[in-house]
Amino acid sequence: MLITPRFGTDRATLLQQLAATETALINVRGRAQTAVDVFNEYLRWANESVRMLRHHVTEKDLEQLVLTRRYWTIQAMATGPVGMAQYLVDVELDDRKIAFAETLRSTSDEFKRWDQRGRRSRRR
Repeated sequence: MLITPRFGTDRATLLQQLAATETALINVRGRAQTAVDVFNEYLRWANESVRMLRHHVTEKDLEQLVLTRRYWTIQAMATGPVGMAQYLVDVELDDRKIAFAETLRSTSDEFKRWDQRGRRSRRR
């Protein structure tokens, strides 16, 4: 997924924030002992991710990366996760990992293309 940086966002900072958010996502399961812990850690990750990325990417990108429909379903269960909530969180964690890996790859590739175009135009 290619994202749209907000005006004035530094590309290096954006890539660092995306990588840090991805690392935090990968660590969610490692910080949890029980299904309830995974549930709570996932919600903590999502909230922190929005806080860290909202100044760097558009709201649309946040909705595709973090605030998905499944996130809102899980959020609605926050008053008392039961049974299937763990499976829902597990699927969401796996999907977010894929989305962040793809976003980092495609955004980094696009930034490299921008740099190459800039070098070519300066030579002329």
